[in-house]
Amino acid sequence: MNRATKTIVATTVTFGTLFGVGTASGVSAQNSVAHAATTPYYSYHGYAGNDSSFLLNKQFMNGIKYNNVTFNGVKISNTSSGSGATFTKYDQTFNGDKNAKKTNVVQFKVKDQLTVKQLKGAYGSDLKKVRALGNNEAAYEYAPKSPGLSVSFDVNDNKVSEVTIMYGGAGGGG
Repeated sequence: MNRATKTIVATTVTFGTLFGVGTASGVSAQNSVAHAATTPYYSYHGYAGNDSSFLLNKQFMNGIKYNNVTFNGVKISNTSSGSGATFTKYDQTFNGDKNAKKTNVVQFKVKDQLTVKQLKGAYGSDLKKVRALGNNEAAYEYAPKSPGLSVSFDVNDNKVSEVTIMYGGAGGGG
Protein backbone atom coordinates (compact mmCIF):
# COMPACT_ATOMS: atom_id res chain seq x y z
CA MET A 1 0.00 0.00 0.00
CA ASN A 2 1.23 3.41 -0.75
CA ARG A 3 1.45 6.14 1.80
CA ALA A 4 -1.68 8.06 0.65
CA THR A 5 -3.85 4.92 0.85
CA LYS A 6 -2.59 4.14 4.36
CA THR A 7 -3.35 7.70 5.46
CA ILE A 8 -6.92 7.54 4.05
CA VAL A 9 -7.63 4.15 5.69
CA ALA A 10 -6.23 5.33 9.04
CA THR A 11 -8.23 8.55 8.87
CA THR A 12 -11.44 6.66 7.97
CA VAL A 13 -10.98 4.20 10.85
CA THR A 14 -10.17 7.03 13.26
CA PHE A 15 -13.23 9.10 12.29
CA GLY A 16 -15.40 5.99 12.17
CA THR A 17 -14.39 5.05 15.70
CA LEU A 18 -14.76 8.65 16.86
CA PHE A 19 -18.32 8.89 15.49
CA GLY A 20 -19.38 5.38 16.53
CA VAL A 21 -19.35 3.62 13.17
CA GLY A 22 -18.31 -0.02 13.56
CA THR A 23 -15.73 -1.51 11.24
CA ALA A 24 -16.09 -5.16 12.23
CA SER A 25 -18.33 -7.28 10.04
CA GLY A 26 -21.48 -8.62 11.69
CA VAL A 27 -21.80 -5.65 14.03
CA SER A 28 -25.15 -3.98 13.73
CA ALA A 29 -26.27 -0.75 15.27
CA GLN A 30 -29.46 -1.05 17.26
CA ASN A 31 -32.05 1.64 17.31
CA SER A 32 -33.74 1.75 20.68
CA VAL A 33 -36.62 4.04 19.76
CA ALA A 34 -39.82 3.07 21.52
CA HIS A 35 -42.97 3.07 19.39
CA ALA A 36 -46.08 4.24 21.20
CA ALA A 37 -49.23 2.18 20.79
CA THR A 38 -51.92 3.97 18.81
CA THR A 39 -55.50 3.76 20.02
CA PRO A 40 -57.86 2.96 17.14
CA TYR A 41 -60.02 5.89 16.10
CA TYR A 42 -62.55 6.81 13.45
CA SER A 43 -63.12 10.28 12.04
CA TYR A 44 -65.95 11.07 9.64
CA HIS A 45 -66.33 14.24 7.57
CA GLY A 46 -69.35 15.20 5.49
CA TYR A 47 -72.85 13.83 5.06
CA ALA A 48 -73.27 10.48 6.82
CA GLY A 49 -76.75 9.42 5.74
CA ASN A 50 -76.25 9.37 1.98
CA ASP A 51 -73.62 6.61 2.07
CA SER A 52 -73.83 4.79 5.38
CA SER A 53 -71.57 1.92 4.30
CA PHE A 54 -68.93 3.24 6.73
CA LEU A 55 -71.08 1.77 9.53
CA LEU A 56 -70.01 -1.69 8.30
CA ASN A 57 -66.33 -0.71 8.32
CA LYS A 58 -63.98 -2.48 10.77
CA GLN A 59 -62.21 0.83 11.53
CA PHE A 60 -65.53 2.40 12.53
CA MET A 61 -66.34 -0.56 14.80
CA ASN A 62 -62.90 -0.33 16.41
CA GLY A 63 -63.38 3.42 16.95
CA ILE A 64 -66.62 2.62 18.79
CA LYS A 65 -64.96 -0.16 20.76
CA TYR A 66 -62.15 2.13 21.89
CA ASN A 67 -64.42 5.19 22.51
CA ASN A 68 -62.62 7.22 19.88
CA VAL A 69 -65.04 8.51 17.22
CA THR A 70 -65.32 12.00 15.75
CA PHE A 71 -67.95 13.38 13.35
CA ASN A 72 -67.16 16.62 11.54
CA GLY A 73 -64.72 17.73 14.24
CA VAL A 74 -66.97 16.83 17.20
CA LYS A 75 -65.79 13.95 19.40
CA ILE A 76 -68.46 11.63 20.83
CA SER A 77 -67.49 11.09 24.47
CA ASN A 78 -68.61 11.00 28.08
CA THR A 79 -69.50 14.65 28.48
CA SER A 80 -72.38 16.75 29.65
CA SER A 81 -72.80 18.71 26.47
CA GLY A 82 -75.75 20.93 27.15
CA SER A 83 -79.24 20.94 28.57
CA GLY A 84 -81.41 19.90 25.66
CA ALA A 85 -79.66 22.18 23.17
CA THR A 86 -78.89 20.69 19.75
CA PHE A 87 -77.00 21.78 16.66
CA THR A 88 -76.57 20.39 13.15
CA LYS A 89 -73.48 19.85 11.00
CA TYR A 90 -74.13 18.47 7.52
CA ASP A 91 -76.92 15.91 8.14
CA GLN A 92 -76.00 15.05 11.74
CA THR A 93 -77.71 16.37 14.84
CA PHE A 94 -75.51 16.77 17.93
CA ASN A 95 -76.43 17.31 21.55
CA GLY A 96 -75.00 20.51 23.05
CA ASP A 97 -73.69 23.91 22.08
CA LYS A 98 -72.78 24.53 18.41
CA ASN A 99 -69.24 25.56 19.42
CA ALA A 100 -68.71 22.31 21.34
CA LYS A 101 -65.78 20.08 20.40
CA LYS A 102 -67.35 17.17 22.32
CA THR A 103 -70.84 15.72 22.62
CA ASN A 104 -72.40 12.58 24.02
CA VAL A 105 -74.87 12.00 21.14
CA VAL A 106 -74.96 12.27 17.36
CA GLN A 107 -77.92 11.18 15.18
CA PHE A 108 -78.57 11.02 11.47
CA LYS A 109 -81.14 9.59 9.09
CA VAL A 110 -80.02 6.90 6.66
CA LYS A 111 -81.09 7.57 3.08
CA ASP A 112 -79.41 4.66 1.29
CA GLN A 113 -80.24 0.94 1.46
CA LEU A 114 -78.45 -0.35 4.56
CA THR A 115 -80.13 -3.61 5.62
CA VAL A 116 -80.35 -5.66 8.80
CA LYS A 117 -78.68 -8.52 6.93
CA GLN A 118 -75.66 -6.29 6.20
CA LEU A 119 -75.52 -5.21 9.87
CA LYS A 120 -75.60 -8.82 11.06
CA GLY A 121 -72.88 -9.73 8.57
CA ALA A 122 -70.59 -6.95 9.82
CA TYR A 123 -71.30 -6.99 13.57
CA GLY A 124 -72.09 -10.68 14.01
CA SER A 125 -73.22 -11.76 17.47
CA ASP A 126 -72.18 -8.34 18.89
CA LEU A 127 -75.29 -6.81 17.30
CA LYS A 128 -78.24 -7.13 19.69
CA LYS A 129 -81.91 -6.59 18.95
CA VAL A 130 -82.92 -4.32 21.82
CA ARG A 131 -86.61 -3.79 21.08
CA ALA A 132 -89.42 -4.23 18.61
CA LEU A 133 -91.13 -0.92 17.91
CA GLY A 134 -94.07 -1.93 15.74
CA ASN A 135 -95.13 -4.24 12.93
CA ASN A 136 -91.98 -3.92 10.83
CA GLU A 137 -89.91 -1.73 13.13
CA ALA A 138 -87.10 -2.65 15.51
CA ALA A 139 -83.94 -1.30 17.10
CA TYR A 140 -80.54 -2.97 17.12
CA GLU A 141 -77.48 -1.96 19.09
CA TYR A 142 -73.74 -2.48 19.02
CA ALA A 143 -72.33 -1.70 22.48
CA PRO A 144 -68.92 -3.36 22.96
CA LYS A 145 -68.14 -1.77 26.36
CA SER A 146 -70.28 -0.46 29.18
CA PRO A 147 -69.95 2.34 29.90
CA GLY A 148 -68.77 3.40 26.49
CA LEU A 149 -69.84 4.28 23.00
CA SER A 150 -72.71 2.44 21.35
CA VAL A 151 -74.43 2.56 17.99
CA SER A 152 -78.20 2.18 17.81
CA PHE A 153 -79.89 1.35 14.50
CA ASP A 154 -83.59 2.10 14.04
CA VAL A 155 -84.95 -0.29 11.44
CA ASN A 156 -88.10 -0.13 9.33
CA ASP A 157 -88.95 -2.97 6.88
CA ASN A 158 -85.47 -4.50 7.45
CA LYS A 159 -83.74 -1.28 6.36
CA VAL A 160 -81.89 1.10 8.67
CA SER A 161 -83.73 4.41 8.86
CA GLU A 162 -81.82 6.24 11.61
CA VAL A 163 -78.55 5.86 13.51
CA THR A 164 -77.71 7.15 16.97
CA ILE A 165 -74.15 7.05 18.28
CA MET A 166 -73.89 7.88 21.94
CA TYR A 167 -71.82 7.50 25.03
CA GLY A 168 -73.48 5.26 27.62
CA GLY A 169 -75.65 3.07 25.37
CA ALA A 170 -79.42 2.98 25.13
CA GLY A 171 -79.70 3.97 28.79
CA GLY A 172 -77.69 7.12 28.12
CA GLY A 173 -75.38 8.89 30.54
CA GLY A 174 -72.48 6.76 31.53
